[in-house]
Amino acid sequence: MPQLSKKKTEVIEDEHGRKLTTRQKTFAEYVVEGIYSNAQAARMAGYAVEFASEKASVLTNGRDFPHVLEYIKELREEKE
Repeated sequence: MPQLSKKKTEVIEDEHGRKLTTRQKTFAEYVVEGIYSNAQAARMAGYAVEFASEKASVLTNGRDFPHVLEYIKELREEKE
C-alpha cells in the first residue's frame, strides 16, 4: 500500500490542526489503491461493518475530516 513520508503527513496534520489516526491512514491507502469501494475500504481499515458506509461517507465529504481528504489527495499524487 502507498504511504506518505512522515514529514508530509506531519504537514497535513499541522495545516488542519488534527492528527491522522491509524484507521484513517489505512482507509485512505485502501481508497487510493482504487480496487475497493469506500465502504469496503472503511471495513478493511477496521471500522464496524454496520457503520462502514456511513463512516466512509463522512471521511470523504471534505467537511468533517478535511485532513483525511488531503491525505488521500497527496497519496494519489505520489502514486502517479
